[in-house]
Amino acid sequence: MDVNEFLGRYAAGETDFSRANLRGVDLFAADLISIILVQADLHGTNLIFAYLNRAQLYKANLTCAKLSGANLTQADLHGAILHNADLHGAILQSADLRSADMTLANLLDANLIDADLRNVNLSGANLTGATLRGANLRQERNEYTANLRSAKLYKADLRGANLAGADLSRVNLRCANLVDVNLRGANLCNADLSEADLSFASLNDANLDGAILGGANLSNTKCERMSAIDADLTNTNFSGAVMPDAKLCRANFTEANLSKVRMNRSDLSRADLCEANLSEACLIDAFIARTNFTNANLSNANLFRAELSSATMSGAELQGATMPDGTTYEQP
Repeated sequence: MDVNEFLGRYAAGETDFSRANLRGVDLFAADLISIILVQADLHGTNLIFAYLNRAQLYKANLTCAKLSGANLTQADLHGAILHNADLHGAILQSADLRSADMTLANLLDANLIDADLRNVNLSGANLTGATLRGANLRQERNEYTANLRSAKLYKADLRGANLAGADLSRVNLRCANLVDVNLRGANLCNADLSEADLSFASLNDANLDGAILGGANLSNTKCERMSAIDADLTNTNFSGAVMPDAKLCRANFTEANLSKVRMNRSDLSRADLCEANLSEACLIDAFIARTNFTNANLSNANLFRAELSSATMSGAELQGATMPDGTTYEQP
């Protein structure tokens, strides 16, 4: 459709342009509020700074579309194709993006507050500096996906993003860049974060129950009151993390690096810390009932007032550790 014809018809009051072919047209800063573009072809279309508030873009093709600075507040993008689209600084607040394809999309500094991102595929997307506070990224089984661990945020770049309170349960974040991300109070229950980089991230009050973090980097993270019950934390790097009052019962820390971690008052009951590095870790008042420390390195760790009576300590290195009674352990 010719761009002048399209804009003329819209200006005359026509709003329904379902299945229209607007491929590659220039709609820079166009006022298209509440327009209906269901299943429209907008491949490569220039929509920079366009007003698309409450627009209906259900299953629209927006591949490689230019949407930087566009206002898509409350827009319906359910099932839309936004592969390789440029959404730098776009406003997607409260937008419906369920099951959209946003692979390799540029969402640098985008506003996704309260957006519905259930089952969205954001693999390889750039979300650096994006705000996703209150967004719903839950992975669910529906007509578009039968695999609860299908690609979603695999290798996505989320550096510095705000995901406070976001629902990321069951989401695939394998190998994602989450450096300095705000995940305070986020729901990451059963999420796959294996080999992800979460260094310097905030996970205070976050729920990681049943999550997979094998090989992930959580160095220098803030994990106060974090819950990671039954989580897979094998070979995870927690060095320098702050984890007081954390719920870590039955978590698997096999070969994890927990050197200099502060775990005061944390619940490590029945956790597996076999061959873990806990050198110089602070475990004051920690609950360690039936915890497995087989061959773990606890040298110079502080175990003052920790409950160790039922822990398995076979082969553990305790040289210089402060024991529950306040004495310093000297290796025989």
